Amino acid sequence: MKTLKKITQTRIHIWNRCFLKQDLSLTIDRKEAPYRRLSITILIAAGKPFTYRNTHNQDNAYQGVILGPNVDRTFIQAIDSDISIFDAFITTPEYKDLMNCVNPYEMRSLTQEELNKTHNLCHSSFYQALSLDGAAQLFDAVIYSICEQNNQHTNRDLRILRVVDIIEQHRAEDLSVTMLAGNVNLSESRLRSLFKQHMHCTLPQYIRSVSVWKTIPLLAQGMNFTDAAHEAGFHDLAHFSRAVSEVIGTPPSSILKKRDLTVSLQPS
Repeated sequence: MKTLKKITQTRIHIWNRCFLKQDLSLTIDRKEAPYRRLSITILIAAGKPFTYRNTHNQDNAYQGVILGPNVDRTFIQAIDSDISIFDAFITTPEYKDLMNCVNPYEMRSLTQEELNKTHNLCHSSFYQALSLDGAAQLFDAVIYSICEQNNQHTNRDLRILRVVDIIEQHRAEDLSVTMLAGNVNLSESRLRSLFKQHMHCTLPQYIRSVSVWKTIPLLAQGMNFTDAAHEAGFHDLAHFSRAVSEVIGTPPSSILKKRDLTVSLQPS
């Protein structure tokens, strides 16, 4: 009988503004510069529990957590944890479905029932060579073990939908609150308030994160770092590098060189 071998290196699969990242061990230390990701993130340890610094600045051990988009990512240490990270960006239907089971401003531990449904799925995946389709199937299996799929999401204000559409069509440097407000006949202050009410984030946060996601296919397809940043409207390359790391959990150099990573990608 053939013995299954566990993966030996980090792997990340990216598709449609979702990603699945898996590590045997992982440390994220941003205590001096916490950041927020405009996504809902689920972390599950198939091995040893991981340490996560919660919203009360306490380090506790968890087997699984779900993070809302406005939760600071400060400190995570997973040693021999076989940790899987499932991340759904704010523009995805998976994000909208998950919003029904997490507060956007909170982190919560997964319930025992949720862990029972997802632990074996994550554990067995570390002994499989996942294709992009396989990663997406695992992603959906875990996500929809925790929340219900809803094909009819609550409609947002039409003006916010229009702003979101404009942001998708333009480079970051061509966007401003003044321009967006003028397109939907709102004052700047009213647009800021309405956008945060509906999207649970600020306009600049949203523009920055969407702009980063626009560069991921370009980097994966071989475009150099500078050209990809320029294409999305970033001119400060250090700022762009930090933004990519925060949005997908790995620096752009890893995507370019595919060093210690297995990167699969289909256009978003």
